[in-house]
Amino acid sequence: MNALDLIQTKIITTTQLSKKCDEVNDLITSLKQELIEHQYELLLKDSDLSIHQQLITLIFPIDQIETDDDYAMYASLIENKLFGKEKLQEIETKLHEFLPVALIETQQSLFKISSPTIANDIITESSLKFLNLYNVFYKILQEIYPEDHLLKWTTYDVATLLGVEEVYKDSL
Repeated sequence: MNALDLIQTKIITTTQLSKKCDEVNDLITSLKQELIEHQYELLLKDSDLSIHQQLITLIFPIDQIETDDDYAMYASLIENKLFGKEKLQEIETKLHEFLPVALIETQQSLFKISSPTIANDIITESSLKFLNLYNVFYKILQEIYPEDHLLKWTTYDVATLLGVEEVYKDSL
């Protein structure tokens, strides 16, 4: 990616190479999307939410949720042992261990990317995708356990820990 970024910066001003510049830009964009997805998968794995994400998506795709009434579709998850209170407490503990250092670990994993803009885009996009899942997970738990507050951190708290609170606030 660094080589492609360097090539792009060298040929961007040459009009005869504009087609090649577009091709390089497409390659960079494709690689960046792969890294965003990879970073998102790491966030899921490190937070122990990957299987929960799969179950949630299996019932109803996260990106198709439009109203708070849509969360009622997830009520059946209370019967799944992965959504039992004991397992959810384990996840809460894991989140409290993982999220305070997540931003630092993410930055370190992207340290070799020479473009700060690309690295920032990867961090921001993967974090926002994770926040979207966390927000759905948080609301599902409120739906199936209305009397309990199993997750102590709100979505905004997690956004702050991931260093994207301003971008998250702007996306609302």
